[in-house]
Amino acid sequence: MDDWYTPRACHLCPWSEIERDLRDDGPHDHSRHFDFGARGGFIAPLDLPGWGWQSYWGMNEREVGFFAALWHQRRFCPVPDFALVSGRRYYKYPGCLTLRIVEITGLSSLKVVRAMAIADPDPTLRADDELTVALDDHPPHSAPDFQRGVVDGLRWLLGTNRKAPGSQKRWPRSRPRPEHADAEEHMLLGRTMDRDHIDQQGYYSGAECALWWALERDDELYPSRARPPEAQDAPEA
Repeated sequence: MDDWYTPRACHLCPWSEIERDLRDDGPHDHSRHFDFGARGGFIAPLDLPGWGWQSYWGMNEREVGFFAALWHQRRFCPVPDFALVSGRRYYKYPGCLTLRIVEITGLSSLKVVRAMAIADPDPTLRADDELTVALDDHPPHSAPDFQRGVVDGLRWLLGTNRKAPGSQKRWPRSRPRPEHADAEEHMLLGRTMDRDHIDQQGYYSGAECALWWALERDDELYPSRARPPEAQDAPEA
């Protein structure tokens, strides 16, 4: 069962064990769980604007993928309004949860990524001239849907595409900043794992690769482009 109460959803996180990011004085650390892969199991508060303080997310050795539980504000029932555990939808990455939480709450991807504390602590984007050159760089054997995703992602970064590639929402006239690109990359990774968007997986994969490359996390824009093999010694006669 997905996005609803299951008997295991309540005992995943005793509230007394939640690590409160806001316990210490100072601003909320939006990047505390950026290195989630190195942390092992954890349970963390999900401080979503307009939602209950009880909400949390995390991972442990008992669950397949990540999990989350959401409460509406001013509800004190121990049963969450939404229990997100892997079933029909597989929450393999935090971005998979980001996508579903955005769908449920209507919040922006950046607000959800910051609430989950998975924001890149120091995101940077490539220069506009690099992005512009990449628009015309299409390997001959890449799939058309993948290419279209790459182009739409790059055009969004350049301010000529008014739809955010991950949220699929109209973007204001302002140019997206590096933190917006980081948040949308999480959304796109979630869409590539979502069965409801399986027919558009190539497109979303292309857009996700474009943002990943634009954030300077990889040197290759098209991961399928094969590097020339290393020279091998000629076999002896």
